[in-house]
Amino acid sequence: MQEDEVGLKDYFNIINKRKWIIAVLVLLAALAALVMGYRAPRIFQASSTVKINNSRDSLYPTLAAASTYITNGKLLKKAISKEALEVSSKDIKVDCRPIPDTFFVQITTSYTDPDKAQLVANALAKEFVEETSNERIQKMLMNWSESAKKRMKAIEDEINAISEELEKILSSIDELKSGRTSTSETALRLSSLEEQRIDLEANLSRLKSEQVSLTEKAFTQRISLQEIERTESKIITKATLPDAPVSPKIELNVIVAALMAFLIGIGLSFFMEYLKR
Repeated sequence: MQEDEVGLKDYFNIINKRKWIIAVLVLLAALAALVMGYRAPRIFQASSTVKINNSRDSLYPTLAAASTYITNGKLLKKAISKEALEVSSKDIKVDCRPIPDTFFVQITTSYTDPDKAQLVANALAKEFVEETSNERIQKMLMNWSESAKKRMKAIEDEINAISEELEKILSSIDELKSGRTSTSETALRLSSLEEQRIDLEANLSRLKSEQVSLTEKAFTQRISLQEIERTESKIITKATLPDAPVSPKIELNVIVAALMAFLIGIGLSFFMEYLKR
């Protein structure tokens, strides 16, 4: 026990004897870290969240595929060019992190200017959504839906008009058939009315078939639109302006540098004592 106490006392004496060396090392390391921290460029981060198009026909149906495409540099160049941002793609760091248990990815941009970090993050999200969405198909289906509604209205009007005309013809036919005298003129009139009746009934049948077909197609298109809306790429949250830099972390760097210098100083103290003996 006494030997242990003597050993600890010797260690303390060695450290105490060269405490100024340790203190100078700690001070120099802390000052160096502080100066380097203030001279280093400030890095700001901005993040936007995007839901990927998870349909089977999507170009990037998985989170991993979407993340790889977003960070490969091509999308960044397109976004910068399309939005006319005055920034070089080489100076911006892009990171894409899938959010577990969702079809969301978080796009994070790092840059020395907070405004441009925000603009680029939002431009990336917008470009990705535009490239992977089914917006063209969706618009086409919606346009077809509007045309189908107009055609359905026209068919209904035609059916009503034909039905009214058909009723009149049938009434005329009944009147002629119920007449007591039958002349050649009456026969010709009946023949003409019968031909008109046949034509009108044929047109009525055709219009009703078209009406049924349009109704079925409208239902199918509505299901398609719902499926597109469910799987469609979209921006969930836009990037906001970062209020503080994420790097450099000056306080942490100073503490780490001081701690490392303290340990090195202790090691140096024991080494110098060893050489002295």
